[in-house]
Amino acid sequence: MNKEDLKKNYEIIENLLENKNFETANKLILQLLNLHKKNYTLKLLYARVLYLSGDDKKSKSILTKLKNDSSSYEINFNLGLIYFNELNYTKAVNEFNIALKKNEHLDQIKIYLAISYGELKNYKNAIVVLKNISKEKQNSYEVNFNLGLMHEKAGLNLIALEFYCKCIVIDKNRKEAYVNKGYTETKIGDYLNAIQSLTAAINLDPLNVISVCNLKLKGQCVSLERHLGFWQNYSTIESDLQTKSFDKNSIKFEPRDLLTWNANNETILSNAKFHSMQEINIKTSLNIKKFDKYNHQKIRLGYFSSDFREHPVSFSIAHMIELHDRNLFEVHAFSFNICAENDTMRPRLQKAFDHWHDVQDMSDLEVTTLAHSLEIDIAINLNGHTLGARNGIFAHRAAPIQINYLGYPGTMGAEYMDYILADRIVIPEESQKYYSEKVIYLPDCYHVTDSTRYIPDRTVTRADYGLPEDSFIYACFNASYKITPEVFESWMRILKAVDGSVLCLIADSEMGKRNLKKEANKRGIKKERLIFINRMNYERYLNLYSITNLFLDTYNYNAGTTASDALWCGLPILTMKGESFASSMASSLLNAIGIKEELITYNSKDYEEKAINLAKNPEKLEQLKKIIIQNRKTSPLFDTNKFTKNLEKTYLKILKIQ
Repeated sequence: MNKEDLKKNYEIIENLLENKNFETANKLILQLLNLHKKNYTLKLLYARVLYLSGDDKKSKSILTKLKNDSSSYEINFNLGLIYFNELNYTKAVNEFNIALKKNEHLDQIKIYLAISYGELKNYKNAIVVLKNISKEKQNSYEVNFNLGLMHEKAGLNLIALEFYCKCIVIDKNRKEAYVNKGYTETKIGDYLNAIQSLTAAINLDPLNVISVCNLKLKGQCVSLERHLGFWQNYSTIESDLQTKSFDKNSIKFEPRDLLTWNANNETILSNAKFHSMQEINIKTSLNIKKFDKYNHQKIRLGYFSSDFREHPVSFSIAHMIELHDRNLFEVHAFSFNICAENDTMRPRLQKAFDHWHDVQDMSDLEVTTLAHSLEIDIAINLNGHTLGARNGIFAHRAAPIQINYLGYPGTMGAEYMDYILADRIVIPEESQKYYSEKVIYLPDCYHVTDSTRYIPDRTVTRADYGLPEDSFIYACFNASYKITPEVFESWMRILKAVDGSVLCLIADSEMGKRNLKKEANKRGIKKERLIFINRMNYERYLNLYSITNLFLDTYNYNAGTTASDALWCGLPILTMKGESFASSMASSLLNAIGIKEELITYNSKDYEEKAINLAKNPEKLEQLKKIIIQNRKTSPLFDTNKFTKNLEKTYLKILKIQ
């Protein structure tokens, strides 16, 4: 066969590949190779056919052999693509860099190289590579989108937004830029623009209303509306959650967001499973298998979190980490976050842990590999499904035993998490079937506390916070997205019944404040009776509890660490227990401090009546405060030493079971 005939056959094969007719392309190229066994171009094309038809192993074998006999960039580029698809980004970077040395002008190599650097958390190099792309490509959608993505992942959200906006100018009909713009706006707290961006993304594909992407975007929009006190879509979705089972056509929520709705345990589990499967499909193609436990004299604990800083999780665990028995345990921190220079919690934690690993710049697989090299016996996931989570680390399996604890109050719905730590109030035995993890019960309360934390200064006055001296002050310092129309209705009825009372809330946004005041006004409550407090340092925040009268908990997603703070400061917290973990947290803490009937309710009628009666019976309320302060010294809730010993017994028990 002459060169012209070969050229025509190359063109036929290219057309077959373009039309995804891989089987015919494979047959034709094998016929040609049978006639031209040493033809380099045919071998290279055969490797490409195999790669496109999904046979990466055979394609890689051919390319590796060709690599030794050629200086062509195509060999390295195609090998890089195979490693890229295998999620082996370190090897992909190596091959793309070699290909780039052989052909420094090919922009497609640079784009794949940049994305690979991004997957390895090397955002600086990714940005440098993208900025070195040819001037002709600099104004392309693809380059600007990836520049936005790398800046976003590097935490440079404002710069990322500039690139996403440029993408929209380049092509206003592509969905991805609107989606990423919306999620980036969410990260910086610009919820209104985030809703507009995500809605624009949905509207670009209006006919495909039940696509997974659109269902997830709708869930995100509704959740963002909650941050701003917009409730216009609330009743419809709440009704659907009550009457319809979770299926492929259901709105998809981020797992933590769903906890703020009155969803049953079955729906919470189904949604978590969906989310975890999405994460695995995106982040890893590895076959998740357990491996044999290690046999160490000291058990190696690995605590993994993005919240080793001034954050509720760290405020809760700090003293427990300090108290771990070093004769039995070696304690490692795997930190995924960069915190502020003036953060007061980080130095304490770094001193408390035996070994500190900053892993924010490492890929999930690299962190897992590090955990393997350190032979971590038990990996504790302190994030779960919360902001900053790195669940890909656990999907790759960081340790023989993996535990879901504290950060996320619910099931992860993930086969790679083995256990969840709980108590019999947050997860009754009959509810274990709604948890993908095996439930391990701690004896008193699931929630760890810090018995060395700051005790409020009793000389602080209401005037120091601009609060009315003579009013009965109800308070709720839970995040605003936990506030539902139902609990807000209850609060307004309570304020109506107690003359001169006010409700003190945390201000998460100016628009949220305005909307909640409007909602109060609609219900006949003057807006001045809602007082918003800005976020503040921890000690000043704890002082605030000591000058308010009664904490009103949110229904579906209770206070957790916030409830602990309230009780530590002697402030009674009134809660309504539900069936989920998240709606039972405050009940668990109240039970552990020895107060049940007085402050735990099971319906909104009792909740409102107790809130009103306690305001009108100051002696009874004062007696509750005295009991809380007295029990603070003796109850298991604030006995960190006892909690730590019980937790360590639990770890030993789990190792024995395994």
